[in-house]
Amino acid sequence: MPHYIRFLKSPKLESSGKTSGSHSISSLITITTDLGDDFLAEDVELLATVQTSSQKKNISVNKNFEWRAGNRELKISILLPRKVNVEKDTSSTTLRLGIFRAEKYDGAEILGQATTDEVIGGWSTWFRGTPLGVQAEKLIERVFHNEEEDLPALRIWEETGNSIALHIWDAALACVREFEHAYIQHPSALRTLHHLFHNRHASHLNAIELGTGCGIVGISLAQLLPSCSILLTDLEEVQDLLSHNLAAAKMANCSTATFRALNWEDELLPAAIARVKQDLIAVSDCTYNCDSLPVLVKTLGALVDVSPGAIVLVALKRRHESEDVFFDLMRDARFTVKENATRTFSSLGLEEKVEVEMYVFERDDL
Repeated sequence: MPHYIRFLKSPKLESSGKTSGSHSISSLITITTDLGDDFLAEDVELLATVQTSSQKKNISVNKNFEWRAGNRELKISILLPRKVNVEKDTSSTTLRLGIFRAEKYDGAEILGQATTDEVIGGWSTWFRGTPLGVQAEKLIERVFHNEEEDLPALRIWEETGNSIALHIWDAALACVREFEHAYIQHPSALRTLHHLFHNRHASHLNAIELGTGCGIVGISLAQLLPSCSILLTDLEEVQDLLSHNLAAAKMANCSTATFRALNWEDELLPAAIARVKQDLIAVSDCTYNCDSLPVLVKTLGALVDVSPGAIVLVALKRRHESEDVFFDLMRDARFTVKENATRTFSSLGLEEKVEVEMYVFERDDL
């Protein structure tokens, strides 16, 4: 699975100190796994690109940097050409910084990223050049392109910095790819998903995602599959970031994605959730915290109570043995595995491939 380029310090504009009126964009980055527990242990050439936009002109400035095995962080600094005069264009000039693996640049533009790429880069938010020292918002935008060229790019903002809150996790990327394969009828796709997408009895599909975080899994499905309604659920604190991502999404024909707060600790499902019959319940990378597993399984059971026949899709990257408790709890709640598969992904610096497990559960209500 990939390593992720992250901003430890968001980009900002500062005086270069070399000549009067010259400016540079600076930032501090790292490249880590999804949990931030391992740094990229390979040499990789990076391309940093600054884009400026004003009423007069749009300019791009590129510079290459080298990430070395053993690095924990890397200083980025790009001198802007004198024609980018932020002091004269204070009201109209905005800037953003993108950091990508250099091989993603073809000499003219940044090429599309895939969910299977080994190093995933991204863009900062646009920010004004003045006053000096003002940083971009602490977010980074990941842009993923689908295997089918006629499908829209998936644009997802996540929090930047070296933490695990509101980040894209590996199993989520595997889930996005699984949806794509089921939709394009790839022979390796889970049969249950393929049937759900292409042979469903109802004309409209309802799906709910638990622990949506930044929303990449549910939004990807709403962009991919026509005539579906996706309900993204999590705690209230994800709503601001999720609003960014919902605003950037390009939904498929007659499809929607909306957010509703859901706390697994609550005794009952909210009425607005309980009254909708779901066809698909998706859970991605939510089994790592064994303390929350009982309430997660309780919530899955409550959803299937109001949606008999719904399938539960669980994607996980196993991080420790305590996650086995999840399967014991699911069995005790009468859930059985209808189908499962293991997806393998290459990762720089690791000889062994990384595995993400996919499980389709159904409940035995007989």
